[in-house]
Amino acid sequence: MDKIIGIAFFLLISLCPGLFAQDFGIINDPDGYTNVRDEPNSKAKIVGKIANGELFFLYNYSREILEGNGITYDPNWPLINFSGWPEHYFDTEITENLKKQGIPLKKREFEGYIFKGKIKAISQMEALKGHQLGPDFLVFSDGESSFLIKSGPFTEENHKVERKERYGVVKIDGREPLGTDGGLPKNEFKWIKFVEGDKIMDISMSSVQHLYEPRMRTKSTKMFKGEDGTYYLSMTNSDGAGAYVACISFKGGKVKALTAQSVF
Repeated sequence: MDKIIGIAFFLLISLCPGLFAQDFGIINDPDGYTNVRDEPNSKAKIVGKIANGELFFLYNYSREILEGNGITYDPNWPLINFSGWPEHYFDTEITENLKKQGIPLKKREFEGYIFKGKIKAISQMEALKGHQLGPDFLVFSDGESSFLIKSGPFTEENHKVERKERYGVVKIDGREPLGTDGGLPKNEFKWIKFVEGDKIMDISMSSVQHLYEPRMRTKSTKMFKGEDGTYYLSMTNSDGAGAYVACISFKGGKVKALTAQSVF
């Protein structure tokens, strides 16, 4: 299973224009969780569990591409990659469900297969209309609610930057930055606002403070809405070398969870 990670991310970069052959998913299971297995069948070894509300990376490749690279393909068992960090959960409903399912609230990383009927793909949800209002300003709307996203130049004096010899920048504000490859970021998220009727809510930026070099284009940044009113922001960001993919879920003007993963 370890070699799958390297091969699949290589495919993501080399075979897919704009890095958008990937998708994200959530679990749709009345039991509140589902098992991830190391082979695409219900008797295979369980490598991990994912609870409802948690986000994961969903590979979308054809049989020819996967099997040509030594990866088992089954249309009923999509290949996924999961990276769950406790600091990426901001909704007590998610953490309480993890406790209920006996899933430890600690860093968990694994890759494997999930039965297709247990998955809701983010890209298959209602897509919000996206508008680029300048090089650093995006708006997404479904006619009832809107998200306003603003980026801008990274200002080093507003952050605590940790450097190490030979590695360059290793932490910003105590967290490993995504979107760079050892240098300082050029751009960062400045603010995200949720507008509903006459209400304008500022979304806490602490949840996305380690995500840098946002690509403020509707081709690489998209937004979707689930049936329960949860919104999902799906992104592919990079400074040209430090590419990563990320998905953030929102509900009621607050961040629920996020997942982010470097692809280099």
